Amino acid sequence: MVGLALFVGGMGLVPLLLHRRQMRIQKGEAMWSSSEPLSATATRRGPYLNTSSTDVGPDPDWDHAKGTYKGKVPVVKQ
Repeated sequence: MVGLALFVGGMGLVPLLLHRRQMRIQKGEAMWSSSEPLSATATRRGPYLNTSSTDVGPDPDWDHAKGTYKGKVPVVKQ
């Protein structure tokens, strides 16, 4: 029973450790707020991921620093 509790507790820490590792690799900067240009792989992958999307660039009403939506209600085109 103790072994099971240790295993479950250890596996519960895996996402936290992976997140901390990713933030250390990115030097604390969130992936979506990078000021660097896209890599060649990301540029190539973009058109396939955004098929039939009407998005053009980042949302001006989204505040990445605070993680909040600060503006207009989005309009859904039909």
